[in-house]
Amino acid sequence: MRRLALKTAWLFLAAILLFSVSGCGGSGSSSPQPAAFSITLATNDLIYNPFDGYIYASVPSREGLNGNSVALIDPVSGAVGPFIPVGSEPGKLALSADGSYLYVALDGSAEVRRVDLLPTTPVADIRFSLGSDPTYGPYYVDDMAVLPNNPSAVAVSRKVLGATPRHAGVAVYDNGAIRPAVTPDITGSNVITFAGSLTTLYGYNNETSPFGFYRMAIDASGVTVTDTTTGLISGAGVDIASDGTYIYATSGQVLDPRPATPSLVATIPGMGPTTLVVPDPVGRIIFYLTGTIPTIYSYDLDTYVLLGSSDILGISGTSSSLIDLGIGLAFRTDTDQVVVLPNAVLPY
Repeated sequence: MRRLALKTAWLFLAAILLFSVSGCGGSGSSSPQPAAFSITLATNDLIYNPFDGYIYASVPSREGLNGNSVALIDPVSGAVGPFIPVGSEPGKLALSADGSYLYVALDGSAEVRRVDLLPTTPVADIRFSLGSDPTYGPYYVDDMAVLPNNPSAVAVSRKVLGATPRHAGVAVYDNGAIRPAVTPDITGSNVITFAGSLTTLYGYNNETSPFGFYRMAIDASGVTVTDTTTGLISGAGVDIASDGTYIYATSGQVLDPRPATPSLVATIPGMGPTTLVVPDPVGRIIFYLTGTIPTIYSYDLDTYVLLGSSDILGISGTSSSLIDLGIGLAFRTDTDQVVVLPNAVLPY
């Protein structure tokens, strides 16, 4: 396991120091970057594609000529580009399990755009709207998850603007066409993820009490709620992630969703709604990112014992989109930084 080989290295690191490189101007430099570095680029979300080794970033219009696009970022060299035009104000990203399609929420036009990643240069293909509410207007993406066995189908947790609660049901779209069965609106799964099952989608209501954990059945007719469990996760703004078996909440809870009643496996102390989490099932580590001066914490995925922590200096603003690269971690900030942390600097 990678943490054993690098255990000694982190003992000598009081903090991770970042070097900056520019994210503008096409393909960037191909020379190796320092151990930890940041790229200057306006982004709204990041996702990693293990099939081609690139980070994909949704780039808003404020980036200028390269705005309203998806950018490819090489996490080894720091090179940025090409930029793939996708539409108005790209936001949330979701990747198919086989790496063939990237789904992009368009927050400006209330649509979803799909990018075909198989060509040498990825190309945007279909775009589709999510429907609308008679009072509050078009539905927007709150969260997305591509069906594990069907790259042409994506589950979308929808929301409306200007209403509380904002939830507008979870629906499945096949090549842009909605399946008829949609979960109820107002109260439901604001954040969603798959976790091993091809036919079960998991979600959490991070908006209203009693903050339920949902299991939803996926079939040809669409999405239906199977059951709701309360008392497992609590709090507004909490997000969830999966390692393919367990569910990890940013508030520190680890859930096993498979029993007749989902169960709480562990609670990691000191985490909260603004914490970021990403499990690494290969390295058997859970990474958390938290704090005003961001701190990376690593926990053993089997024992939930703290392995180490390191502050990340040179970061400003609010962090989000923590992703596992296999060769390290990356995240973004709302002050136009994309931060790459190779394995050698992570606290195992």
